[in-house]
Amino acid sequence: MALLEAVMDCGFGNWQDVANQMCTKTKEECEKHYMKHFINNPLFASTLLNLKQAEEAKTADTAIPFHSTDDPPRPTFDSLLSRDMAGYMPARADFIEEFDNYAEWDLRDIDFVEDDSDILHALKMAVVDIYHSRLKERQRRKKIIRDHGLINLRKFQLMERRYPKEVQDLYETMRRFARIVGPVEHDKFIESHA
Repeated sequence: MALLEAVMDCGFGNWQDVANQMCTKTKEECEKHYMKHFINNPLFASTLLNLKQAEEAKTADTAIPFHSTDDPPRPTFDSLLSRDMAGYMPARADFIEEFDNYAEWDLRDIDFVEDDSDILHALKMAVVDIYHSRLKERQRRKKIIRDHGLINLRKFQLMERRYPKEVQDLYETMRRFARIVGPVEHDKFIESHA
């Protein structure tokens, strides 16, 4: 197994690096063992052939399902729906203005030069790390908005109003926990009390 992993890591034919990773064999021994047991082995070759034939048979007999995609709504920019969607552009699945929209500005003047001191290089790397964490936070917020269906607020409010008063109160109370349990589980919980 170690030889297979070394070949996968270093690439087929790169026997010197494979031997360096194996530590106990020369490059000739690694190549000879690999060729004998994996390439020129009739049992291994027939197993691969059977797997390939089984895969071809499986894919040839099954039809590819076709599902029509829903074209996202494209409200005009000055419409009420566009305002309610808070700058969300459905065709691009993105927002006009991002969370922490000016995060990139911190990087605009950074140039990595070879004659930078170690401290200056470390400082620049810290700025890049901070930028990376800001991007991760931006993506996390987008995911929450999409997963919980918070883009179209009017649709969200209409669904909320269809519940009786007691369930609406429960919904309002439990809303803060939706982030923890996830949108589907949260909706199931609310529906079970409706």
